[in-house]
Parts: sequence; C-alpha cells; structure tokens
Amino acid sequence: MENTILSPVMLWQDFDANEPLRESKTGEEVYGDVVYSDIYFSGRRTSSGNVRVYGVLARSKTAAKKSQKGAILILPDLCDTVNLEVINVYVNQGYTVLMVDYRGEWPGCENYTKYPDCISYANYKNVLDRVDSVPTNAKQTCWYEWVAVAKYAVSFLSSQLDIDAIGVLGLRNGANVGWILCGTDARVSCFVPLFGAGWRGYKGVYKNAEGDLIPDDEKLKFLAGIDAHAYAQYVKCPVLYMTATNSPDFDFDRATDTLYRISPETKCYANFTPTLRDVLNRESRRNIDLFFAKNLLNFKAVFPEEPVLSAMVEDGVVSCELELDYSDIKRPKNITVYIAEDGEDPSTREWKTATMLKGVREDKKSFTYTISGNCSFITMFAVVEYRSGVTLSSKVVSKKTVNQAARPQKLLYSTKDKLGTFTLYNMRDRALGGIFFEKTDGLNYVEGGNNISGIYSPYGLISYKLNNRTVSLNDGSILFLDVYCEEFTRLKLILMSKKGSEESEDYVATVDIKGGSIWQKISVKANDFKSDLRVSIKDYSAVYALRLETETTCVFNNLLIV
Repeated sequence: MENTILSPVMLWQDFDANEPLRESKTGEEVYGDVVYSDIYFSGRRTSSGNVRVYGVLARSKTAAKKSQKGAILILPDLCDTVNLEVINVYVNQGYTVLMVDYRGEWPGCENYTKYPDCISYANYKNVLDRVDSVPTNAKQTCWYEWVAVAKYAVSFLSSQLDIDAIGVLGLRNGANVGWILCGTDARVSCFVPLFGAGWRGYKGVYKNAEGDLIPDDEKLKFLAGIDAHAYAQYVKCPVLYMTATNSPDFDFDRATDTLYRISPETKCYANFTPTLRDVLNRESRRNIDLFFAKNLLNFKAVFPEEPVLSAMVEDGVVSCELELDYSDIKRPKNITVYIAEDGEDPSTREWKTATMLKGVREDKKSFTYTISGNCSFITMFAVVEYRSGVTLSSKVVSKKTVNQAARPQKLLYSTKDKLGTFTLYNMRDRALGGIFFEKTDGLNYVEGGNNISGIYSPYGLISYKLNNRTVSLNDGSILFLDVYCEEFTRLKLILMSKKGSEESEDYVATVDIKGGSIWQKISVKANDFKSDLRVSIKDYSAVYALRLETETTCVFNNLLIV
C-alpha cells in the first residue's frame, strides 16, 4: 500500500465502523426543553488504541410525536469545533442533533476528539498548512481519520433506538468531509453541504484561466482518493448544495462541476447566494429546513426540478432562456438571472442582473443582457424563489465572447445605482453560527442631506467594479467620494489586490470625516493607499475591489475615479 494511488473504492472498501462504541457521558445540561449531553464514544481501532470521538448530543424533551424520527449529524469547519448556536437551529425543530469535533487537540479546549499517538497527524493543529499532503497514501492522512470520525458518528446515531433517518449537514470544509462520508455510507438519508465541494487540490487554479494543474505524484494521490469531488458520483442520497458566489475559499465554478458529477438518478438541488463572500442568506436556511423536513420527517415539502438555463451570445448581446418546473404548487415568486463579465477568479466577480422579456409561457422565461466590453467570457446562473418557500438555482453556464473594446468607466456609483454596485463585506461575525446572515438591514438606500440619497450598510461595503477591465487606475489616479455623516468618524478606503497568489492584500487610506448634517466631498490619491508595511501599490492591474468601512453610520454617493 506504500505510495499507492488509491481510488475512493479502494480506500474505503474494507472500512468497518462497527467497533464497540463504549459511550461515556461527561456532562449534561438542560436549557428549556432541550437536553445537551457531552459525550465520548469510540472510533476506529489503531495500533495504539481506539480514537475517542467527542461531540454534543442534543434532544428536545417535548418534541411532538411524528411518524418518523430524524437525526442530524453536523460536521464543522476544519478549525472549528462544536457550536451550540448551530445545534439549536435544528434541535428546536424537533431533531436529535449530534455535532462532533474532528479537529482534535486544540489550545485552550477542554473537550475534543482524542487521536492515538500513531495518528497524531489527525490533530488539525499538527498539520495546518500540510493538511492536503499525502506523504505515503490516502489511508495515512488526516482526511481519512476525519471521515472515519464521521462514520462512527453515524454509527452512534444509528444506535439510538428512536432514530429512523439521518441527515448530514457539512459546514465549509466539514462539507468536504461530508461528501466522502455520503459517497461511501448508505446509512445517510440526505446531505446538505455548505460551501465545500472538493477541488482543494486545485486551489488557485481557476477553471476559466489559461493553463491547468500539473499534478505531481503526491497531488495525484490527493485528487484520486481524498478530494471530495471524486466522491460526488457515488452519492446516492438527496443533496442540497449551497454556497456564496464570491467565496474566496471555495471556488464557485468548480463547485458546479462537482454537481455535474452526481448521478442523474440522485436528487440534487442547488441554491447560490449572489454577491456574498462567506455567509449565506435567509433563503438558504429556509431551504435547509424544508429539505430536512421532507427527507427526515416525511413532510410534504415540494422541491421543483432544477431550473435549466441556456444562453447564446451574438454581437455583444446575451440571450438567455430559463426552463422551469411549473405548476400551481410550484409557482415562482421571483426569478433572477445573474451575469458576470470575465473574472477568472470567481471571488472577484461583479454580478449584474439580466432583463426579463415579456412572454406567454409560464414554464419558459427569456432574458437579455448587453455586454459592456473588454470581456472574453461571461458566467451566468438563475435563482428562482417559489411561493412554497423553496429557492433553487440553475447550474452555472459559461460562454466565450468576442472581446470588444470599451471606454473605461470613471463614475463607479451614483444615486441612480441605488443598491447596485456595492454589496456587503463583513458579516461572518454577525451571522447565525457564522453561516446564515439573516439581518434585514444589510444594504440600505437612505436619504442624507438636501434630499439626496445614497448607499449605507453597518456591515461594510465592497465593490468589485474596480477592476482592470473597466477602470483605468494608476499612480496618478484620484478617487472622489461624497459622504454624509452626522458625527465624527474615521473612514477607511481599502483597495484589495491579488495577482498570482491565493491571498489578497489590502492597501488602506484613512480619512477623518467631520460631523454635521451635510454632504462632504473627500478625495484620496491612489498613491496614498498603503499596505500594512507602508508600501504603496506596485501593480494597479491586480486591484480587484474597493471596500468602505466606518465606525458610525455613513451614507455614500458619487464615487468617481479620475
């Protein structure tokens, strides 16, 4: 087995999650009608003894009797552990919920999964930047051990006498663990992966960029046996996948490729949150509620068939057609087609909406969009919100275009844009469980002085309009901006830059804004933006976004670059 490239079938064909569980309870607390139990149970046997898996099991004492009892296994992100806020979302709906720790020993953490010394690499703190390395073979990696923890967690839930069906909720990289679990374990009834969809081995190698990954032997071993997208074809239970289009950590384009790998016989749905980076919107959480209720509790929640988007490009005009699964109980409430021009890195795209054309057929909608220019390809998808509460997205469609010159833009935002151009930036700390952003006061179009309105958000603003394709930015450029603020504040303008690297670098200019109920015009020179090391921007073509951050309420208008 040494240095062997293992396929998913080869890697898991002999795995048996039937070691005695030897459950022990280290603590129990009751809040309201929910009982939270700190538990340990045995995982797989190693040469140095068994893994001892830690998790929190939550049950409602007063859950209504249903024809079927459902349980949900929650898999956190790599650097996270048990999160009671996420557990509460689902235990309060009547599910038995188990959230396990798989990252292992962690500074300042009292309860964690304990790995024997012979597999100490399963402790995330011991691998960190080597998390995707495969020195020998896939069976001797942290990912193998983390999936083994998840398999024994399913065994633990299956041992509970009143559990009839088990669903899996994977958060970010916990979703990557979930793909492997659900592709190799028939005991799972349904799967909800959030963000993670494989392709970790392709990090920084974008689907629409020139060139491709040239893997060495170690990378081949990772791609063949561990990277989660290799397991999509083996998943047989219903899947509901969700991600944010501008996530810097999870490639939006490649995620859709994972969905294409799922067998046509497997029910698979997607719901994409447009323009956001690292959180999902309230429609996403509602979708999960309906999906779990349908597949774990036999509720009659209706999920229409996936919307199918097709498009053609001619003379700079995009024509789209969207086919819908339509009936009285599946009647759409809102339909939107999102289109982005260029953007090899999906996380840097500016998403715009196409215009719906009038038509007579309810099950087919037509849209049009005019390309602004300097564009070699477009990316698009549809989002359909149904009256039943379900929101579904089509798969992503990409089309090459004829690159036509366009005049660079100078006015990046004005009153006529209203809530356009900008989107929210900093929301993860204020999102439920760090995942679901449910606030209704995200983007606001509000009135400032002199009956002039502008855009405002308490969560920071970001615009992806500031890219080399449409905006001419150089060392002599000056950024002008109107600001309305009733009290003194400090405004940070941040240019985000990335080129030839997975990491983004911030260049910051800070301006003090005087208080007073008047619009104030500020100007900042491009060479005033500095990095943390007080270095100016060297390559303006690598700038892809502008952020605005303030300490108090500020309204912005008339963003201009000359």
